[in-house]
Amino acid sequence: MREDDFYDPLLAGEKVNQSGNYNSMEGREEWMKKKDKKKVNDDMKAQDALDRKITEFMATKEKVPPPRVIHDKSENSKADIYLPKVTLVAGGKALLDGATLRLTRGRKYGLVGRNGIGKTTLINAMCRRELEKMPMNLHILQVEQEVIGDDMTVLQHVIECDVERLQLLKEQEELAATDTRDMEEEDKDEHIDRMKYVNDRLELIGADEVEHKATQILLGLGF
Repeated sequence: MREDDFYDPLLAGEKVNQSGNYNSMEGREEWMKKKDKKKVNDDMKAQDALDRKITEFMATKEKVPPPRVIHDKSENSKADIYLPKVTLVAGGKALLDGATLRLTRGRKYGLVGRNGIGKTTLINAMCRRELEKMPMNLHILQVEQEVIGDDMTVLQHVIECDVERLQLLKEQEELAATDTRDMEEEDKDEHIDRMKYVNDRLELIGADEVEHKATQILLGLGF
């Protein structure tokens, strides 16, 4: 290879001076400046790409509903999922068109496909109940690959998925702390009725058994 044909990849295709000018302080400093500039540009591009991925991930995450325990189940509650003619569109592109989604209780399924084919989009659509005729009584929970650590135990995280129970317990505490001595009789009656409803509802949803149920769930997952 001739010296004139030699390229240095660090200088993005510019010819490297092979005439010996690098032996001079001025030539070497100029080469180092170009090298440092290219490294800075590459680092900025890599950071921009990472920032875009994080932004896309957070946008997707915000669309995912938090896990929530469903206590009220209709008489038509279903354990299996059968959805004919499923159509799923994302970004103007049809990912599914007239497909059939069938999931049977007790079986384990895995979604296999190349990146960008729509696996996560399908799961998110199921979670948000965006698919037509998706059963509303089913608990659909998503597990994140990475989470920010905190001081809560795994058991506490599962217990706090029962949002209705937490809300009822909070209201029960507030009602019990309310001073009713100066209330009108009508307001007192409403207060008593509300307290009775909250207590009955807590009993109906099995609020006292939530820790045992949460423990059983975690044991089933191998914790």
